[in-house]
Amino acid sequence: MLRSKAPWSVVGGLLLALGSVSAEATDFNTLLKGDFAFTGVTTCFTSFDGFDGNFIPIGTRTFASSSSVIGVRTFNGDGTGKARTTVAGVGLPSTTPTFFNPGGANSSTMDGDFTYEVNEDRTVVVRGPMSTGTILEGPRSGEQIRYDHVPELVGWISKDLRTIVVAHRRLQVETLTFLSEGLVLPRICYRTRVGIELKNR
Repeated sequence: MLRSKAPWSVVGGLLLALGSVSAEATDFNTLLKGDFAFTGVTTCFTSFDGFDGNFIPIGTRTFASSSSVIGVRTFNGDGTGKARTTVAGVGLPSTTPTFFNPGGANSSTMDGDFTYEVNEDRTVVVRGPMSTGTILEGPRSGEQIRYDHVPELVGWISKDLRTIVVAHRRLQVETLTFLSEGLVLPRICYRTRVGIELKNR
């Protein structure tokens, strides 16, 4: 009986080792690591009184805005990361009544943490539901702002792992908060981003 235990202990050890290797092999998040410069556009539709279940604005106090974004995303190789961006945009004037929102322009910096998930087929999901920043130029210069409930970005990683393209797959209502006065603006946004690795691994 003593001799029969040894082979089984060896087999058990091999199974444990193989299981460990298999688990490591499926951690595709390690494929995405380093600093990536990225740019893109963001278009938002804001409704002061929110939206119904079909994304139709409640009331008529609405306006649209469009902005360009440039920054750096740092992927840590473990499914976590940090982003720092500069945003420059314009708010389009309301059609009626024009006195409600004459339009304008602003720029800001934003910072936020994010998580990401890389799949075997090199698709990637980036989740960064909240970020904070400061308005640099425009009517509210110097004010602190926060984005909440931002939907996930979904896309692909290039074969050489040095280029990323992502966009929103689904829309949802998010919020822009002006922290000094507590003003919360519900909005629906669409974002596209292209990232390029800044340096070799």
